[in-house]
Amino acid sequence: MRISGMLLKRLRRDDADTAARVPGLERIVGLRNVLAHEYGDINYEILWLATTTEIPGLITILNELVDEARDATGL
Repeated sequence: MRISGMLLKRLRRDDADTAARVPGLERIVGLRNVLAHEYGDINYEILWLATTTEIPGLITILNELVDEARDATGL
């Protein structure tokens, strides 16, 4: 399942309790905005570190939240 920065931005707005369980949510949304809207220069070192060290653990957490939501709704 693909979870985008825009969906996380909406999660922050629509379900603050669940959004609070996503580590680094503000940084994720901020990075998404920089990449999507080309605000200034991109720091490729930060982007590389995020994609190689932080995203794998984040995917696990997000998948757990999606599974919880599915269980709660019976989908």
